[in-house]
Amino acid sequence: MDIASIPFSAVERIEVLKDGASAVYGSDAIAGVVNVILKKSIVGTVLSVDVGNTSHGGGANSSVAIAHGFGSANDPQNGYISLEYNAPTRSR
Repeated sequence: MDIASIPFSAVERIEVLKDGASAVYGSDAIAGVVNVILKKSIVGTVLSVDVGNTSHGGGANSSVAIAHGFGSANDPQNGYISLEYNAPTRSR
């Protein structure tokens, strides 16, 4: 799975295990493991807009994200949908 396909608005936290974790995650986890923990629930709608540039130019970025949750945080039958768009970086 491509980690770039996960919308950042759906991520609760990221855990990095630097040591070998082959006992828990299998023989391929020799150098370490990165765990991406997703949010369990989102209540309501969250809209996020990010626009930025570097002081010398060439590092422009912009993104829009929206997440909408169905149900409540205490209800075991809840869900959410999260979409994110990152505009391509333009170079001079």
